[in-house]
Amino acid sequence: MTISRIQLDDERGLEAVAAFRGAHDLAQFGGSVVQTAAQLRAEIADSEFNRHLFWAAWEGDWVVGEASVDFPLQENLDLGYAELQAEADARSAGYSTLIWSNRVPDEYLEQYGKLLTQLELDEPDEDVVGEIADYTPERIREGEARSTASGYFSIIAVSQAPDGSLAAHSEVEVRTEPGADLAFQRNTLVFEAHRGHRLGLALKLATHRAIAEQFPAVRRIATWNSHVNPWMIEVNERMGYRPRYREVIYQTG
Repeated sequence: MTISRIQLDDERGLEAVAAFRGAHDLAQFGGSVVQTAAQLRAEIADSEFNRHLFWAAWEGDWVVGEASVDFPLQENLDLGYAELQAEADARSAGYSTLIWSNRVPDEYLEQYGKLLTQLELDEPDEDVVGEIADYTPERIREGEARSTASGYFSIIAVSQAPDGSLAAHSEVEVRTEPGADLAFQRNTLVFEAHRGHRLGLALKLATHRAIAEQFPAVRRIATWNSHVNPWMIEVNERMGYRPRYREVIYQTG
């Protein structure tokens, strides 16, 4: 038995695979769906969104098995987001989105620290009690340096209100080592006075688009939600996130 990849210009291979499929259907279902080489070529050709690889197993001149795999291209991370983007744009009129890589600009450090502190104050963690951190410029810079040294690349998005103040933020981190294909969507917060403008949605869309553009190898983005935060759960579900596990926190008295 030999295994070879079927190319789009391999007429003999395409015809042999089509014949194998017909024989397989006849054996399994008692009937065949006839497929031409041209139709199979159209099926396995690369598209704007997927790269398709196709192999056949041969016994002499006969194909006796097939295997294929699809590799989603970076555009897939943006599929289905056009409607969400239109909604966010309509509701967030007057706000602008700023994107930073790894480091918050000096002129925004103090405001950004207030966002991080408010995130801890507003975190929906039910009865869990924690000490609220004071995110000074020095603490933010230390965290940035530690994250970079640990091999992370951070994409930070903030919403700037019409008066110039920062109203919301969101952050995604990805490892920079070759082979890394998983990113982590970290903090997302909207100040209470600016809620109702879909700023959280707008910022998540911005960070995910930046990930797709700058790190096309990323195939998955993981995030976390409190089960008592239905607003962010709704945003994540609409963006395509699905639950994989549940985390339980125990705290001693």
